[in-house]
Amino acid sequence: MAEASPYLHELLSVKHSIITTALLFLMVLSVCAQPKRGDECARTSGMQIYSNATYIEEAGDVVGLELALTVRPDRSVNALLYDYEGVPTNDGVLLDGRIAGTTLTLDGIWVQHLHESSGREIIHKVPIALRGVVNEKSFVGSVQINGGSQGSVRLLRTETIWLCRASSKAASPPK
Repeated sequence: MAEASPYLHELLSVKHSIITTALLFLMVLSVCAQPKRGDECARTSGMQIYSNATYIEEAGDVVGLELALTVRPDRSVNALLYDYEGVPTNDGVLLDGRIAGTTLTLDGIWVQHLHESSGREIIHKVPIALRGVVNEKSFVGSVQINGGSQGSVRLLRTETIWLCRASSKAASPPK
């Protein structure tokens, strides 16, 4: 039994090291994954914001879309599209297009940086097309991602993007 003790001690030490490393990794990951709130608030300040993003309290997740628009005098449009799937992100997809009357047409490429288990980075370019009618209260139309089927979407006008809202109550778009 005395011979098993050093082996058991070494095994527990390795297990402790693995757990410590995993916890440290998760802490660093959570800090790095935090959106840069101030940057996005400044970036979208003065833009027209439309949103259907909601907070799912049971899961602690934010889900939905947000569209931030700038309409230029020549009727060209620059926009940022935010796709929330659990956490508010600061990686709005840049879209460009036009507005004719109330008809909005936007297109862009969502550049995704994916990592294989080996650590090798893969850059995936996903085309996005957004079409619909926009006014002072809402955007109603469709979003097509990566050439897939078009999903209907209704976004309501709000003052700021999710990250810039003071509380989850203020974060819900008006009804």
